[in-house]
Amino acid sequence: DRGQAGRAVEVLRRAVALDPGHFWAHYWLGVIRQDAGESAAAAAHFRVAERIGPEHAETRIRLCFMLATSGDLEGALAA
Repeated sequence: DRGQAGRAVEVLRRAVALDPGHFWAHYWLGVIRQDAGESAAAAAHFRVAERIGPEHAETRIRLCFMLATSGDLEGALAA
């Protein structure tokens, strides 16, 4: 539901504004943006989340998959 996703984005953006190092806020913003087809915004959030929580493998998997399926094979291999 777009309305719920919009509300979630607002809450997550506030969380990032209060704590730019909030792993889960960046991760879920990446997921929501990815689901909305906003690859550049999703990748930016996944990259921040990956820097904050490198032990969370799913972040890198999502980033690589998204880059590969959008045609950025070099980016996917480098991620």
